[in-house]
Amino acid sequence: MRAMTDYRNTTLHVDYGVIKDNVRLFRERLSEAARVCAVVKANAYGHGDVAAAKAAVEGGASFLAVALAREGIRLREHDIAAPILILGSPEQSAAGGSVEEAVAYGLTQTVFHADHLFHIDKYAAEIGKVADVHIKVDTGMSRIGIPPHELHEFAELVASYSHIRLAGIFTHFAVSDELSAEDNTFTRGQFEAFMEAAEPIKRANPEIILHCCNSAAALRGIAGESFFPSALQDMARIGIAMYGAPPVPTALPLRQAMRWATRVTMVKDVYGGCSVSYGRTYKCDGDTRVATLPLGYADGYHRAMTGKAQVLIHGQRAPIIGRICMDQCMADVSHIEGVEIGDEAVLLGRQGDDEIRADEMGRWADTISYEVFCGVSSRVPRV
Repeated sequence: MRAMTDYRNTTLHVDYGVIKDNVRLFRERLSEAARVCAVVKANAYGHGDVAAAKAAVEGGASFLAVALAREGIRLREHDIAAPILILGSPEQSAAGGSVEEAVAYGLTQTVFHADHLFHIDKYAAEIGKVADVHIKVDTGMSRIGIPPHELHEFAELVASYSHIRLAGIFTHFAVSDELSAEDNTFTRGQFEAFMEAAEPIKRANPEIILHCCNSAAALRGIAGESFFPSALQDMARIGIAMYGAPPVPTALPLRQAMRWATRVTMVKDVYGGCSVSYGRTYKCDGDTRVATLPLGYADGYHRAMTGKAQVLIHGQRAPIIGRICMDQCMADVSHIEGVEIGDEAVLLGRQGDDEIRADEMGRWADTISYEVFCGVSSRVPRV
């Protein structure tokens, strides 16, 4: 039987040189003592974890972060030697789960419960290793982590295990991407609570890495805003910004690494009053030239963008009309000269002098740039 080729004229292009350059911008603006931790969880926010991690290291990242042990193991299996922090909770399994695998592959685990330490130490002792851990402190996210007032006692518990090394302590800001005075006060409170608990431990163990800045806080720190420069501490965790979607205004010339494009499959003229797509929710005001595009919500082009989305064709914006279907959608190209079958339509990224950015697409879908990047489905070929 002849092998089938899965050809599609809808593709997702990722420029890893852009990711490298974005990371380099952070590396150049942080102090020499502050590390850059490139967050490559969730397949590097949909950009391809292995290639993105390698690009980030080339750009100056000296640490990587993932959400799951399996994500870190995949990087190790592709010969990535940089320290890798698992940001999520360790999972335990009597048959040997991610805790054991993380130790075996030299991954740094996040801990906040005595059980975590018992399992990590037990397996590290069995294979003759000392496992690095970072303690997560919950200062207001209410997700995972210990409260600040328990940090000292928990750090002493970590130190009591002979096959565990306390390598870091961190927290996560909940509203550092919000610019209101109220949110700024909350973030400052998080930082002060974190430092009050962590600084005494750091003084006694200077090699411990303290980190609390995500992309938003790091950008505000680089800009010299308020208390944020002092929050940069020993390491900044750069996630969404390294892919070119800064969550706060910035002077850094960050570029979007992802470009999502397709090609027109049909062009037709319809008369005024004709309806387009399911439900007849859109009716043409007058004679309209409609271009059909071969992608839809099964590709991650969210149905929620119906009535709001636009694409770039011949460098001009064309509105998507009618409901976005599972595999197709339609654009009004009446105002664009010479649109033909096979012409490129850019869904996300630059064409000519215009660009559709992830945060803009996120607003169309009532979501955020993170979900836009992560949401492009696996059936879209990556280039």
